[in-house]
Amino acid sequence: MPNIFKKYFIPDKSNDHQPHLLKKRAVLRILLVVFFIEALLLFQIFVVFTKTNFLASVLPNVLVDLANSDRQEQSLGVLKVNPLLEEAAKLKAQDMASKGYFSHTTPDGKTPWYWLDQVGYNYTSAGENLAVNFFDSQDIDSAWMNSASHRANILNNKFTEIGIATANGVYQGKDTIFVVQFFGRPASIVAAPAVNQEIVAQPAPSKAVASAPNPKSEVLGSSQNVSSQPAVQKEMFIDIGDNNKIATIEKQPATASAAPVVISQNQAGNQSSWLKKILSSQRSASNLIYSFLIIIVSLALFFKIFIRAKVRYPALIFNGFIILAVIISILYLNYYLFVAQAKIF
Repeated sequence: MPNIFKKYFIPDKSNDHQPHLLKKRAVLRILLVVFFIEALLLFQIFVVFTKTNFLASVLPNVLVDLANSDRQEQSLGVLKVNPLLEEAAKLKAQDMASKGYFSHTTPDGKTPWYWLDQVGYNYTSAGENLAVNFFDSQDIDSAWMNSASHRANILNNKFTEIGIATANGVYQGKDTIFVVQFFGRPASIVAAPAVNQEIVAQPAPSKAVASAPNPKSEVLGSSQNVSSQPAVQKEMFIDIGDNNKIATIEKQPATASAAPVVISQNQAGNQSSWLKKILSSQRSASNLIYSFLIIIVSLALFFKIFIRAKVRYPALIFNGFIILAVIISILYLNYYLFVAQAKIF
């Protein structure tokens, strides 16, 4: 191993002061590897993911794992997967995909809680996070965690259950994937006469934002608490651009006639396989490979420039900088394609 390291990284008499990693043949091989990884990434993003339902089963499972990892880092309880929340998320995602909108409220005025009522999910607390134009599960979770309102939903200790779904559709003329993440805390079913549920949003004055939102994305996180007492008002915090507005919500208590909450047997213990995590985090995986290549090429350049400085071989130094320039350009391109144009709400 020491001889191999010396051969490829250290300029010495044994390699004629020409580290093999910076020679033309090695440079071509590295660039071929980089272009192959990039071609594979682009093929999966623009063909496999958008033209199939591949992410419908893979990405939600990984996002659940990521959310629970975020919570465990804060010593919070693990969220259990609830099939009713998954079904509500599926209905909302399909509605956005079919109608081409991206918002907590539908074009005809349905709030997030409408979908929970549709599947019969009775709750005392609920929240919703949305994402669009993402193809990497780690990017989605990072975007949510970097937004104060979305992070508050993920780390809300009142929530005990989660459900996530995706849907393929068109948004602003572009084929994309809509992601819906629902949180909830089930209500206790008590004997009571059936009462119609209604949500009324009241306008309220603006309020200064405590933390600056991401200027590159429209950010909104939505959550609601519902009391078991009639007509109790709670606050829902919504971030929109540079203003933090507060809307009050009224909701009647959950009824005994609604469908009981059923918890998936898989629940939180259903960890996604390492293969699913890699397949749903292609950009993150490729970034790790690119970062590794940047490190080893930078190391070879460092030794070439500062060891035996009198024997320069400028062509080798140029080769090293060519590799770095190509990889860094690809990283910026991927960020523009898969992150800069993505949105959370």
